Amino acid sequence: MNAAFVQVWARGVLGFGPRLRPGGLALGADVERGDGEFVLDRARRHGPIFTFRAANRLAIGVTGFDTIRRLLRDHQADLGYLTYDLPLLMPGGILRAMTGEQHQRYRALFAAALYADLLQQREADLFGIAQEALAAMAAALAEGTAPQAALATALERFALRGLLLLMVGLLQADPRFAALDQGLRMIWPDGPSMHVGRQQQAGFAAVRAVLDPLAAALARGEVPEASDAVLPRLIAAGGDPTDATLLGNLVMMLELGRTDMRCLLAWALKYFGEDPGTVAELSRLAAAGPGQAAALRALSEACVQETLRLDQAEALMRVVTRSFTFEGHRFPAGARLRLLLRESHRDPALFEAAESFRPARFLPPAHPEAAYRPFGVGAQFAIRLSALVLETLAAGFDWRVLADGPRHRGIHHCQPSPDFAIGLARRG
Repeated sequence: MNAAFVQVWARGVLGFGPRLRPGGLALGADVERGDGEFVLDRARRHGPIFTFRAANRLAIGVTGFDTIRRLLRDHQADLGYLTYDLPLLMPGGILRAMTGEQHQRYRALFAAALYADLLQQREADLFGIAQEALAAMAAALAEGTAPQAALATALERFALRGLLLLMVGLLQADPRFAALDQGLRMIWPDGPSMHVGRQQQAGFAAVRAVLDPLAAALARGEVPEASDAVLPRLIAAGGDPTDATLLGNLVMMLELGRTDMRCLLAWALKYFGEDPGTVAELSRLAAAGPGQAAALRALSEACVQETLRLDQAEALMRVVTRSFTFEGHRFPAGARLRLLLRESHRDPALFEAAESFRPARFLPPAHPEAAYRPFGVGAQFAIRLSALVLETLAAGFDWRVLADGPRHRGIHHCQPSPDFAIGLARRG
């Protein structure tokens, strides 16, 4: 137990005035990594506000959207963002940690560039990418590749190709694609972490070596063959092609996005595979042709939304920068604050059979927004991209779950078991 943890714990427990909420300060970080239900169990035991220890630091969990909203409304000034520290890579930092006018300006640029019509324009290409990834997986399985490895490769293939098309406008045939792929893999080979060192700087530099001249050419009105994508839209909306913060955030969206997309798709396949009735209905709608296209889209996206309710959308992270009292309990400066989305999404008062996978709950009429908040800018991209894979799977492939096991804790998210695998073959 390090000195900083002891100091924060002592201020909160032994200090005068309100005490910390109960929880379990003696538990180590490895407990959460080994128990995917650890935080959910603590919320059920101790109520909407509770303490625990994570990474040798005092952590406070807050669950329930009403409680989270009140906390953010009343104590926004007492909280800081807990996210990647990236001054070496982008001077203005990551979008989610920006404040004031800077946040408004960059958020407006990205919100306009990430507008859903881009997905509609590129949907045929995205379907092609999904078909290629699944067909390559089926071929690899037929040749004897281990199913876990074949699945991981297929998810990576789709996530990377789909995001590079949408974000930069490049298909795999473009010679710049390979350079971007190599640079992104260099940044965090084992998945995003808080560490930023020489290797991360080198990876960012390799990616920027491709993006910088492309952005400059777009600003001059050149590269007429470039596909409509987020980068051209950012430049067209007035984004500075030399702005390291603007381009750095685009790189982070690519790097974090492909990691999150792989994990989300794995969860979606797991839940989808456990619900044969929904699989059969989606296959029926896919076979019915254009007349059922709207129903097919609604159901596939409902499957992804329900997946996000149950997993992947986990928490908003903050750090207490100035001690305060909330709901009668002390929040000491230096404590980590975890605003728990996954646990809030499992509230039986908001969702009937909250532990069950029921995509129909997200079919029209829409579920109240106040009860469902998976994430912000770019949400429609993640939902639609994942839904495209489910639609492609239902339309052209026969598949089944081959193996599974208990969930495990990754760097940022709980993930399906490393043993999870599916068998896959082209239909007909």
